[in-house]
Amino acid sequence: MNIYDKTEDLAASIKASGEYEDFLRCKKKISSDPRAVAMLREYRQYQIALEFAKMSGEGVDELNSALEDFCIRMEEDTSVGEYLTAEYNLTRMMQNIQSILTDDLDLYLDADWQEEDCYLN
Repeated sequence: MNIYDKTEDLAASIKASGEYEDFLRCKKKISSDPRAVAMLREYRQYQIALEFAKMSGEGVDELNSALEDFCIRMEEDTSVGEYLTAEYNLTRMMQNIQSILTDDLDLYLDADWQEEDCYLN
């Protein structure tokens, strides 16, 4: 069996997982509710704005406060919360799979390589 066949098997296993099935169920549920979709879109916009603010070092506190207020309102919609939980569980599983693959491969120059070593001073 070649690597692409194994990759297709892995994709099939992911599709058969409870995490993926739960994600699809929640995605279908939220997709039929325009208000929930708009709320999720606004949440994503807050997340992106907060990341840009962190990079620039400006407006972080204000955005954090606004995001906290928005999350309180968002908690009232259980379908959005269920979707975000399902999305988190699926992406967590995908990150774990990626870690398994990269940890087993000797990709770096040495074992002492650290992320901060790649930044310019």
